[in-house]
Amino acid sequence: MCSLTPNTTDGTKDEGHEEVMKKRKAGEIIDNGYFDLVRRFPLKPITSARELNRAIESVNELVDRGFENLTHGEEAYLDVLSDLVEKYENTHHPIPDASPVEMLKFFIEDRNTNQRAVALGSGIAVSTLSEILSGRRRMNLEHMHKLAALFKVDVGVFLPKPKLPKTSSSKLHAVKQ
Repeated sequence: MCSLTPNTTDGTKDEGHEEVMKKRKAGEIIDNGYFDLVRRFPLKPITSARELNRAIESVNELVDRGFENLTHGEEAYLDVLSDLVEKYENTHHPIPDASPVEMLKFFIEDRNTNQRAVALGSGIAVSTLSEILSGRRRMNLEHMHKLAALFKVDVGVFLPKPKLPKTSSSKLHAVKQ
Protein backbone atom coordinates (compact mmCIF):
# COMPACT_ATOMS: atom_id res chain seq x y z
CA MET A 1 0.00 0.00 0.00
CA CYS A 2 1.43 3.37 -1.00
CA SER A 3 1.14 6.36 1.33
CA LEU A 4 1.48 9.98 0.25
CA THR A 5 2.57 10.91 3.76
CA PRO A 6 6.35 10.58 3.94
CA ASN A 7 7.88 8.46 6.65
CA THR A 8 10.47 9.77 9.10
CA THR A 9 13.90 8.16 9.33
CA ASP A 10 12.62 5.76 11.98
CA GLY A 11 9.81 4.53 9.70
CA THR A 12 6.89 6.33 11.41
CA LYS A 13 4.60 8.68 9.50
CA ASP A 14 5.53 12.37 9.46
CA GLU A 15 2.47 14.07 10.99
CA GLY A 16 4.07 17.51 10.51
CA HIS A 17 3.93 17.02 6.74
CA GLU A 18 0.15 16.59 6.92
CA GLU A 19 -0.14 19.90 8.82
CA VAL A 20 1.95 21.68 6.17
CA MET A 21 -0.29 20.27 3.42
CA LYS A 22 -3.43 21.48 5.23
CA LYS A 23 -1.94 24.95 5.62
CA ARG A 24 -0.87 25.00 1.98
CA LYS A 25 -4.42 24.13 0.86
CA ALA A 26 -5.87 26.81 3.15
CA GLY A 27 -3.25 29.24 1.84
CA GLU A 28 -4.76 28.96 -1.61
CA ILE A 29 -7.82 30.71 -0.24
CA ILE A 30 -6.54 32.62 2.76
CA ASP A 31 -3.95 35.13 1.61
CA ASN A 32 -2.74 38.50 2.85
CA GLY A 33 -5.46 40.33 0.91
CA TYR A 34 -8.06 38.35 2.84
CA PHE A 35 -6.50 39.21 6.20
CA ASP A 36 -6.21 42.90 5.26
CA LEU A 37 -9.93 42.95 4.47
CA VAL A 38 -10.83 41.16 7.72
CA ARG A 39 -8.79 43.71 9.69
CA ARG A 40 -10.68 46.57 7.98
CA PHE A 41 -14.11 44.97 8.39
CA PRO A 42 -14.36 41.69 10.34
CA LEU A 43 -16.67 38.99 9.04
CA LYS A 44 -19.38 38.96 11.69
CA PRO A 45 -23.14 39.59 11.65
CA ILE A 46 -23.98 43.18 10.76
CA THR A 47 -25.85 44.85 13.62
CA SER A 48 -26.37 48.50 12.60
CA ALA A 49 -26.96 50.77 9.64
CA ARG A 50 -23.45 52.19 10.14
CA GLU A 51 -21.90 48.73 9.85
CA LEU A 52 -24.10 48.03 6.83
CA ASN A 53 -22.78 51.14 5.07
CA ARG A 54 -19.18 50.16 5.81
CA ALA A 55 -19.84 46.64 4.54
CA ILE A 56 -21.42 47.93 1.34
CA GLU A 57 -18.41 50.22 0.78
CA SER A 58 -16.12 47.19 1.09
CA VAL A 59 -18.26 45.15 -1.30
CA ASN A 60 -18.33 47.99 -3.84
CA GLU A 61 -14.55 48.47 -3.66
CA LEU A 62 -13.97 44.81 -4.44
CA VAL A 63 -16.58 44.64 -7.20
CA ASP A 64 -15.19 47.82 -8.80
CA ARG A 65 -11.75 46.20 -9.01
CA GLY A 66 -13.24 43.43 -11.14
CA PHE A 67 -13.61 39.79 -10.17
CA GLU A 68 -10.74 38.75 -12.41
CA ASN A 69 -8.40 40.99 -10.39
CA LEU A 70 -9.27 39.54 -6.98
CA THR A 71 -7.22 36.94 -5.16
CA HIS A 72 -8.91 33.74 -3.98
CA GLY A 73 -8.98 35.18 -0.46
CA GLU A 74 -10.59 38.42 -1.61
CA GLU A 75 -13.21 36.46 -3.57
CA ALA A 76 -13.99 34.35 -0.49
CA TYR A 77 -14.23 37.48 1.66
CA LEU A 78 -16.55 39.16 -0.86
CA ASP A 79 -18.76 36.07 -0.99
CA VAL A 80 -19.21 35.93 2.79
CA LEU A 81 -19.55 39.70 3.27
CA SER A 82 -22.22 39.95 0.56
CA ASP A 83 -24.16 37.16 2.32
CA LEU A 84 -23.95 39.13 5.60
CA VAL A 85 -25.20 42.28 3.85
CA GLU A 86 -28.07 40.35 2.26
CA LYS A 87 -29.07 38.81 5.59
CA TYR A 88 -29.11 42.22 7.33
CA GLU A 89 -31.11 43.84 4.52
CA ASN A 90 -33.64 41.00 4.36
CA THR A 91 -34.17 41.28 8.11
CA HIS A 92 -34.19 45.06 8.51
CA HIS A 93 -35.37 46.29 5.09
CA PRO A 94 -37.55 43.54 3.57
CA ILE A 95 -39.02 44.24 0.16
CA PRO A 96 -42.66 43.14 0.02
CA ASP A 97 -43.77 40.92 -2.84
CA ALA A 98 -45.59 42.69 -5.65
CA SER A 99 -49.23 41.81 -6.28
CA PRO A 100 -50.32 40.45 -9.69
CA VAL A 101 -51.84 43.85 -10.54
CA GLU A 102 -48.64 45.66 -9.54
CA MET A 103 -46.70 43.32 -11.80
CA LEU A 104 -49.09 43.98 -14.68
CA LYS A 105 -48.76 47.75 -14.18
CA PHE A 106 -44.97 47.36 -14.10
CA PHE A 107 -44.93 45.44 -17.40
CA ILE A 108 -47.23 47.96 -19.08
CA GLU A 109 -44.92 50.82 -18.07
CA ASP A 110 -41.68 48.89 -18.65
CA ARG A 111 -42.70 47.82 -22.16
CA ASN A 112 -43.89 51.35 -22.91
CA THR A 113 -47.34 50.16 -23.90
CA ASN A 114 -50.93 50.86 -22.80
CA GLN A 115 -54.05 49.05 -21.56
CA ARG A 116 -55.65 48.79 -24.95
CA ALA A 117 -52.55 47.30 -26.62
CA VAL A 118 -52.17 44.77 -23.78
CA ALA A 119 -55.85 43.82 -24.02
CA LEU A 120 -55.64 43.33 -27.78
CA GLY A 121 -52.31 41.48 -27.61
CA SER A 122 -53.44 39.13 -24.86
CA GLY A 123 -56.99 38.48 -26.02
CA ILE A 124 -58.46 39.86 -22.78
CA ALA A 125 -61.37 42.27 -23.20
CA VAL A 126 -60.41 45.93 -22.72
CA SER A 127 -63.15 46.34 -20.09
CA THR A 128 -61.93 43.27 -18.18
CA LEU A 129 -58.36 44.51 -18.18
CA SER A 130 -59.55 47.91 -16.98
CA GLU A 131 -61.44 46.28 -14.10
CA ILE A 132 -58.37 44.21 -13.17
CA LEU A 133 -56.11 47.26 -13.16
CA SER A 134 -58.57 49.29 -11.06
CA GLY A 135 -58.93 46.50 -8.50
CA ARG A 136 -62.63 45.88 -9.21
CA ARG A 137 -61.88 42.41 -10.57
CA ARG A 138 -59.38 39.74 -9.67
CA MET A 139 -57.02 38.29 -12.22
CA ASN A 140 -57.82 34.62 -12.89
CA LEU A 141 -55.44 31.90 -14.05
CA GLU A 142 -56.49 32.26 -17.69
CA HIS A 143 -55.70 36.01 -17.57
CA MET A 144 -52.33 35.23 -16.00
CA HIS A 145 -51.43 32.74 -18.73
CA LYS A 146 -52.41 35.16 -21.49
CA LEU A 147 -50.47 38.02 -19.94
CA ALA A 148 -47.42 35.83 -19.31
CA ALA A 149 -47.45 34.76 -22.97
CA LEU A 150 -47.78 38.37 -24.14
CA PHE A 151 -44.95 39.66 -21.97
CA LYS A 152 -42.87 36.49 -22.50
CA VAL A 153 -42.47 35.83 -18.77
CA ASP A 154 -43.19 32.87 -16.52
CA VAL A 155 -46.82 32.72 -15.36
CA GLY A 156 -45.53 32.59 -11.77
CA VAL A 157 -44.80 36.32 -12.04
CA PHE A 158 -48.55 36.94 -11.82
CA LEU A 159 -49.39 34.35 -9.17
CA PRO A 160 -50.14 35.90 -5.79
CA LYS A 161 -47.71 34.90 -3.05
CA PRO A 162 -49.32 32.86 -0.28
CA LYS A 163 -49.73 34.75 2.95
CA LEU A 164 -48.06 32.97 5.80
CA PRO A 165 -49.84 33.04 9.14
CA LYS A 166 -48.26 35.33 11.68
CA THR A 167 -46.59 33.40 14.43
CA SER A 168 -46.71 34.38 18.04
CA SER A 169 -43.46 35.38 19.67
CA SER A 170 -44.21 32.99 22.49
CA LYS A 171 -42.96 29.46 21.98
CA LEU A 172 -45.33 26.54 21.89
CA HIS A 173 -44.51 23.68 24.20
CA ALA A 174 -45.60 20.11 23.82
CA VAL A 175 -47.72 18.80 26.65
CA LYS A 176 -46.48 15.54 28.19
CA GLN A 177 -49.13 12.96 28.78
